[in-house]
Amino acid sequence: MDNFINKYISISNELFQFSNVQLEKTIEFIHGKEEKFTTREIGILKLTKNLIECFSVLEHLLKNHSLQAILSMHRTIIDNYSVLYLITEKGTLLEKDIRYKLFLLDAINSKHEVVNKFKKDSEKDPKKYNLEDNNKAIEKDLRNKRKFNLDLEKFVNNKQLAKNILTQNNWKFKDILNNGKQQNKNRYNWIDLYQIARIPEHHSFVFQKYYSSFTHGLGLSIFTREENEILPFIATTYTTTALIGTITIEMLIKHFKINTRKANLSKNLESSFVYANKLWPSTNS
Repeated sequence: MDNFINKYISISNELFQFSNVQLEKTIEFIHGKEEKFTTREIGILKLTKNLIECFSVLEHLLKNHSLQAILSMHRTIIDNYSVLYLITEKGTLLEKDIRYKLFLLDAINSKHEVVNKFKKDSEKDPKKYNLEDNNKAIEKDLRNKRKFNLDLEKFVNNKQLAKNILTQNNWKFKDILNNGKQQNKNRYNWIDLYQIARIPEHHSFVFQKYYSSFTHGLGLSIFTREENEILPFIATTYTTTALIGTITIEMLIKHFKINTRKANLSKNLESSFVYANKLWPSTNS
């Protein structure tokens, strides 16, 4: 059994390494062309770079067989990938652009709330904190917030976006024109996002329910495990992360119309795409 698992880990690691190299090459090819990109395309690029950084950390953790850290980082990667997929693939071009602006607006509002609270608390001890920097951050956030609100109000006025979605910064909306009072029903949950991102239902459930225990340091994270119990998690992590990397490459090639030969990408990528689509079929969303 151990020999089988070790062989599986070795093969999975090769897939992981291959997808990492190809993803980095893809980003290198795109890099430097940002002046031609839309705001959303720049966001796609940044989110992909975040993934690559997480892959690097995960690789180190996998070598050390640290299950708590592995599953926590893997869950982070899955969440980041699912958001990237939603913004890149889900809906019409108009829906994607609106969703991305709501995504940024939600981030600005969250940051503004934190910085504003920090500013109020730090006023009690002005020697300890730089209030000028806090004020600048707040002013910048308010300018950005006004800009995005004005942009999105145009879509509301043209009846291309429901007002409630805008007021709640609901970038996880299911129906862009749903103006009902119960916006919680018009919002994808994380398992929904996983499945939109082609992650099968059984995997989605495990990632959301089981991995959360490790991410949040709950009871399951302190159970003692033998080495042979950890190895299957390592193999699965290599494989699923390789699939995430491969699907991300496929998205980037399609979205940015990348010539794979000019980007010096491997001819074996096509086989990887077929393999990924077999395990995690496209939903054509």
